[in-house]
Amino acid sequence: MSRPNRIAPSLLAIVASLALIAGRARADGFTVDDAVALALANQPSLATARAQIDAATVEVDAVDVTARPTVTASAGYSIGARAGVALTDPVQGASAALTATWTVWDFGQRAARRRAAVATVVAQQRGLDQVGRAIVAQVERAYLDVVGARARAEIQVAALAAEVRHLDDAQRLEVAGVRTAIDVAAARARVATARVVQIRADGEVERALGLLEQAIGAPLPEDAAIVAGWPGPVADEAATTEALLAVAVRGDPTLSTLTAQLEAQAASRAATQASGRPTLAATASLGGDALGTYGTSGDPAAASWSAGVTLGWTLYDGGARSNRVRAADVARRTLEAERAARLVTLRQAIRAARTAVATAKAQQVAAGDSIDAAQAQVRLAEGQFAAGLATSTELADAVDGLTAARGDATDADYQLALARATLRDLLGSHETIPPRRESNR
Repeated sequence: MSRPNRIAPSLLAIVASLALIAGRARADGFTVDDAVALALANQPSLATARAQIDAATVEVDAVDVTARPTVTASAGYSIGARAGVALTDPVQGASAALTATWTVWDFGQRAARRRAAVATVVAQQRGLDQVGRAIVAQVERAYLDVVGARARAEIQVAALAAEVRHLDDAQRLEVAGVRTAIDVAAARARVATARVVQIRADGEVERALGLLEQAIGAPLPEDAAIVAGWPGPVADEAATTEALLAVAVRGDPTLSTLTAQLEAQAASRAATQASGRPTLAATASLGGDALGTYGTSGDPAAASWSAGVTLGWTLYDGGARSNRVRAADVARRTLEAERAARLVTLRQAIRAARTAVATAKAQQVAAGDSIDAAQAQVRLAEGQFAAGLATSTELADAVDGLTAARGDATDADYQLALARATLRDLLGSHETIPPRRESNR
């Protein structure tokens, strides 16, 4: 039998390309492609999907088995009295038989059942591709969460360093008589607060790493050094919604799965209709009887054989077949409705992803301007604080403004990367995208 492929071709392409990436030396760190390759090798959900394909393939084998003849052997032994023989003179008997049956022609019933079983395997394969795509998307988002959490932690490290520097300045200026002990106490309190915030940020990094391992389905390698950068842009991300939708429709695993399920449903319906056709079967048997008594009388051993053909046709089954056909029609309409809904959802998702990309890019520009302005304000506040013209509160406000501006820039980078990941998943693009070590600005 020519078996259907056990793994969908598109998922095979993903595994093949990413396996090369996972196997190479991580000179540049642990990238998102490394994480995806590790997930595709370890995620239990993929094993479940493959098991479902195997189960569907068994159904194809079960149909093929019906094309082969069946041979049955039987044997029996009995003892007892019969008419005309005394009860004290029982008769014993033994028999053996060998029977072969072969369905010569079923008028297309088996072929229809096989088409339905193969179509079910194809649908399961599309489901495997859908699971693989979902894993890729989940891992990429978890990876971006780690990158974002680390970027925010680095901002808090910089904020803590600035507060420590300002504490040193306040202590030095107190000795010079420019600042007071109150300024030193305020600076020391801000150092303590910044340290607490940094500890929390480090905790968020650990939490994100845990979620990444959960998405992968296995612990991260001990030498895994997450690359501190964002994936690059999606090809043609500025194209129109209709152009992107056309690409998404061709590669969407959900639509592909629904289409395969519709084909399987149609084949199953045809098989149900074909079950009402007649069946022509050939039979052959060979048997023997041996009879004897404990007395003087007995019958000689006898052998027999027979061969023939049988034409069977269920003329009326109480409406069971027509009910199954109606149930198949209902299932088909349900799948068609789901497919139409998926098209609507896909269009909306493409539009939302495009909007999110454009919005995040605009936020990046605004965040960059905010950082420039906040840095200038910090420099001015530091100079005035050193000259005794600004209070510690004004300096603290300037530092908080710079920290907030940097946080906004990181959020804009994260939102852009997330929007691009969503768009890339919708378009079915799994090409290796080199991480950028700087922000997307």
